[in-house]
Amino acid sequence: PCPIWVCDARGDCVFVNQAWTDYTGRTREVDYGTSWEASIHPDDRDGMVNAWNEALGMRRNFAYDYRVLRIDGTYGWVRDEGRPVEDEHGRFAGYIGTCTDITDQRAAQVEALAKEEQMRVVADNVPALIASFAADDLRCLFANELYARTFGFDHQSILGRHVREVIGQEGFAVIEPHIERCRGGESVVYERTLP
Repeated sequence: PCPIWVCDARGDCVFVNQAWTDYTGRTREVDYGTSWEASIHPDDRDGMVNAWNEALGMRRNFAYDYRVLRIDGTYGWVRDEGRPVEDEHGRFAGYIGTCTDITDQRAAQVEALAKEEQMRVVADNVPALIASFAADDLRCLFANELYARTFGFDHQSILGRHVREVIGQEGFAVIEPHIERCRGGESVVYERTLP
């Protein structure tokens, strides 16, 4: 059921299956040769073509995410993956590939990024230190700018750092018992003087 394509050793498309024509709404002949490039969203075209030419030149596996024009005028996101194939004599003959529709996945990613940005705007404008650390390894997952700056970081450089690395050994020794209580499921309130 997934779109399949085949290209020759020059990189020209020589076959697309019915699933491809169903997805794009175009006849097979329209996408033969290199005319398939015209169906790629203008913002994605250069990156896609460069990645394709590099893979083709080195005869290695190819994978790229891009938007492709559909017959209704909308663009759908696809994950395009291809692998080189050989002829019966072991010579490079071209590629066979598949496209997976990832439109919903990309929309979810965009929505998640928008929500994260909203959360960051709110957190960065609250006059409080706000941070989140993973319960299993105590590494920073999120920190607002005030929290990060207080400990000498920014909101990007603090990510992935262990709480001990962020607040120092002395600070960690003070709050570690509270952390363990939180890990045990308790809600904890405590005060600590910052250096």
